[in-house]
Amino acid sequence: MAFDPEGSLPSELRDLAVRSGNEWGWPLHLIPRVIDEAEELHLLSLGGQLQFLLPAGTCECYWVTVEALQDEPIGLDWNARVAFAATNARHQFEGLKQRYDFIAEGRKAFGAHIEAYEAGGGDPQKAMCFIWYLAAQNDGVLES
Repeated sequence: MAFDPEGSLPSELRDLAVRSGNEWGWPLHLIPRVIDEAEELHLLSLGGQLQFLLPAGTCECYWVTVEALQDEPIGLDWNARVAFAATNARHQFEGLKQRYDFIAEGRKAFGAHIEAYEAGGGDPQKAMCFIWYLAAQNDGVLES
């Protein structure tokens, strides 16, 4: 079985996660904490994207994304990569919050699905999460 770096996060954070297949997601207000905890555990934050997990299916806003390794300098050791990615992820995530109204983005792309969900009593705010990806040093992936 492959190592699951997201499963290494503290239990109180894992307990607040939502699972979408093999992906882990959190309410948006917890993403800075996920980044912080990952950095503390020497896990590399790769980034993620906005999703709405609805009974009818997953609605992924792939354009509302963090790419934490974007512009990563070549040749960093693991600890420097972890620090770079965490800082970049925090900066990008804050930028997304300034640039987008997340609910409005979901409505623009998946209006009929979100309307049907609301008609059944669902709250899009509660269905919204940010899927987040992490990597461990021994994963053997993502060479700098």
